[in-house]
Amino acid sequence: MDRLPKMFPNQLITFTGDDFEIEGGSGTSNSDIEEEEEVEPESGPSSSFNIENICHNGHVLANQYELVRTIFSYLPMRDLENCGKVSQLWKEVKSICMKERRRYDSVSFYWSGKCADVSYYSKYELFQSPHHRQLYEAMEKFNSEILIKPKIAIIFGSGDTDLSVRDSSPGLEPEDHMEKSWLVDKGGVLSRLPKDCLAIGTTSRGIVGTFGGISIEQENLFDEVGHGLVRRNENNMLCPAMSMLLIPEKPGVKILPFHLAENQLEPLIEEIKKESFYLENESVLQAKLLEKVIPDLKPEDKIRAVILLSNGLDLPFSMHLIQGAAARSKNKLAIGGAVGDLCWSSLKDSSMLALMRELFYFNYQSVPVAENSYMSTSGFVIAGENVQAASVLLPRKVRSEKKIIAELEKLKNSGISEENSFAFMFACCGRGEDHYKGKSGLEAATFNKMFPKTPLVGVFGNGEIGISHIPDFNASTETTEKVHALKSGQFLHSF
Repeated sequence: MDRLPKMFPNQLITFTGDDFEIEGGSGTSNSDIEEEEEVEPESGPSSSFNIENICHNGHVLANQYELVRTIFSYLPMRDLENCGKVSQLWKEVKSICMKERRRYDSVSFYWSGKCADVSYYSKYELFQSPHHRQLYEAMEKFNSEILIKPKIAIIFGSGDTDLSVRDSSPGLEPEDHMEKSWLVDKGGVLSRLPKDCLAIGTTSRGIVGTFGGISIEQENLFDEVGHGLVRRNENNMLCPAMSMLLIPEKPGVKILPFHLAENQLEPLIEEIKKESFYLENESVLQAKLLEKVIPDLKPEDKIRAVILLSNGLDLPFSMHLIQGAAARSKNKLAIGGAVGDLCWSSLKDSSMLALMRELFYFNYQSVPVAENSYMSTSGFVIAGENVQAASVLLPRKVRSEKKIIAELEKLKNSGISEENSFAFMFACCGRGEDHYKGKSGLEAATFNKMFPKTPLVGVFGNGEIGISHIPDFNASTETTEKVHALKSGQFLHSF
């Protein structure tokens, strides 16, 4: 019969570095134990200390299912995955803990540094400034503490490509025309994301985020000289910042990323025409394009939302994808996106410097180069039977907190679940503080008050993509309406 465990009776063991102390006794070190191993231990319950007992009892404790599960439920995902490698029991408990509801809560991250101008960054190698190091340190700390295993990260970085990429200096290489200003580096971010996490990102002067329950609208406002406006930012100072949303893939949900390079559209259409001798109309072509660019999207998958980050507003490839997704879902989907700069995806193997080169050639080359893929769109589709998705547009006439609340009440009253939720805010660069007569952060703060459980991220873009889609989630069945093809004018905006 196995002996019963004796759980350290009347002893409190305190670890200090490589040594430990027993309350009421003298300190003992690891070297002391090694020396004492050859000595026959005293028998009976009066022994003051027995290392064999401790090892045995530790083994017993490590194999107590309820105890292990309780401890594991509090562990960050990185530590939980490491613990799952210790034993078969711990591996099984890890698998159970990974299915807990809170392991599917999306989480947001926000970092900002002190405002600086181009001269500050010119002293350092590209993407190697102290601000970049501070961002990476904050990211590493955040990622080491999260409870989730994200499927995709959405990155919004502050920056100004009018400063970073411009025809201002002589030289033969595109790098000769690039200033070392603040930009969030794709490679630096990807290397610090959790393992197997996909990502898309874009750059704009203004970004939106929430962190620690607080909403932030970082606009980086400035006024151009010569437009009859007072310049508020004489030195064109810019606040370095990054907003990030990490989304896990819950069972029954598919998160399917895509990257659309406009210079690949025509070759892809030709390929589809070779495979399909007769295309009845454009909607059939759009359905085929959807299948090509998102091969993991199955016929039975119900598309609920499409999110896009683009380098241009009316790009044909992205419009085809939106219209194809809308037709497939009978217009019962949420659509959201924005136009920024230096849009990127982990699906495309290109560095931030390569993107900057493409932008330079796109802006300053008189003859377009076919190989230039700068005009592109990155995004993802969310599909799933039980996914709830909605989107609401705030028109130009919304210029007060009261009117913001009135529009968001439509979303609130729809009955949409706020559990395991996340949200995006795609605003025009003309909105924000100026639009609300000096009141900054009004839209994000109002949303945060009404949906405190929902992390919000976003960007102030040079154009917006979206529709108002607010289903009645309180209804027992979906309503059926006559479906009309979605026109580009319905989802492309500049306000």
